[in-house]
Amino acid sequence: MKKLILFFGLFLLVAGASCQQQGGNAPGDPATVEVISVENFAQDIAAEGIQVVDVRTQEEVDAWIKRDPIELFRARLVQDYGLASDEELAALENKIDQLIELCNQLNRENQSLKADSARWQREREELINKNAMARDKVEAMLNRLRAME
Repeated sequence: MKKLILFFGLFLLVAGASCQQQGGNAPGDPATVEVISVENFAQDIAAEGIQVVDVRTQEEVDAWIKRDPIELFRARLVQDYGLASDEELAALENKIDQLIELCNQLNRENQSLKADSARWQREREELINKNAMARDKVEAMLNRLRAME
């Protein structure tokens, strides 16, 4: 089981799950985790006009892909240790992808709720100020009426 958990951790690390601490919460607070996919990172780099130059030959890239630690570890889990089948690992990968998508969705919703909360707070402050101004005006009118008597 420990090896399966290690596989899960390695999968998240290599698959491009990146955690980013956000301000306002305590460090390590699970609510502050943001998952960023490799595709989004690549799109951000392209959008900023950063040119990525390949410094490796195709042979080096192919050799590196053959040594992919996730695939090698996956093969060891299935063939050497017999801890999981390919179907179980595929189901685990699917669940991980779903969790990453859910995390991204919850992050978007959280940002929207924070923006709504800030807007409502500003609106509340404006209404409190308007209420105070109206109270002052009514009080001034009452004072003038009393002075007229």
